[in-house]
Amino acid sequence: MTNRISDHLPNDAHPLDRPDLQDRQRAVRVACLGIVLGTAVVVTSITMVVRFALGGRPIMQNGALVAGIPVVTVFGAAVTLGAAAVASLVIPAMRRAGLKQIAAEPPDPDADPERLWLLYAKTKFAEYGLADGAAVLTAVLYHLSADWLMIVFVGGMLAFLLVRFPTQAAVRRWYAEAEAELDRERTNPTA
Repeated sequence: MTNRISDHLPNDAHPLDRPDLQDRQRAVRVACLGIVLGTAVVVTSITMVVRFALGGRPIMQNGALVAGIPVVTVFGAAVTLGAAAVASLVIPAMRRAGLKQIAAEPPDPDADPERLWLLYAKTKFAEYGLADGAAVLTAVLYHLSADWLMIVFVGGMLAFLLVRFPTQAAVRRWYAEAEAELDRERTNPTA
């Protein structure tokens, strides 16, 4: 007896459907979710300490003001907004450099998915590291200043992390774009 359903299934599996790469995708998702949840726990803990243990009072006096806003808050805003800006500049540059490095290697249908996946993981963790570091630093600054505007910036960083979460669709979209860019780089290398 033959399996009639298998006759209608496509035979062209996506390179990321390899079991080893599927396992790695799950591991990256779990790690990114852990970073988001860990940051949320740190922020919630600091907020509770400021709100309940310190009664909403700052540890340090806010001191100098810039347009009526404490300098610490301005610094926190600069850190979070700067992290998002740096991520939008550095991560694409890392990707381009990584693709150039991969393009310098001979094409290999078995090794290229692995190489592209490693580049994706490297850029994703760099992006999450920047955003997470900014969120935690701004939460600590909130602990010092008790200025609620800081929590808005921290919330923005958490939203940034969630928007950039490595869903399967996002990973496949990144992979397709990187694969096309890699093909262009191999056919027309630039200096």
